[in-house]
Amino acid sequence: MTDVLLVSSSLENINVAWRHFCYSEYNASATTNINAAMENLKSSKPARIVVYYCGEDTEGFYPLYNTLRSDPVTAEVPLLVLADVSWQKTLTEYVKFYNTCVLGITVNDEKLKDMVKGGARHGFEKKSAALNRTAPKRPSEHPGLRGHKGR
Repeated sequence: MTDVLLVSSSLENINVAWRHFCYSEYNASATTNINAAMENLKSSKPARIVVYYCGEDTEGFYPLYNTLRSDPVTAEVPLLVLADVSWQKTLTEYVKFYNTCVLGITVNDEKLKDMVKGGARHGFEKKSAALNRTAPKRPSEHPGLRGHKGR
């Protein structure tokens, strides 16, 4: 079973995404609160991957991402973002995130299952001798997040 933490800024978004994570192959929990998410990830049995459901706005995503990556304990936790069509292109093409994969919210269940399991096992960063990327120490070191003031 894959331990998944589902996070979103709204309960409605979590209810939409939950349909996939109620299957027996996941040990899933959910929250709309960044502090609760961080507590889960620092617990004795933390989630192996965070899935953020980003609906029509990204209001909660950037604070979660910055908090996740700025804490040494959670900096390497893989993050899978299920993005609304209006955000998918922006989050994949214009902003570079560390150990993060962005999929559309209409992704089919089989592909989502593969991405969650693969991300939980290996993360989303390419592992090679030529590319040895580590998590930035401060959110300001993320090139796509410099000067971000939201939308």
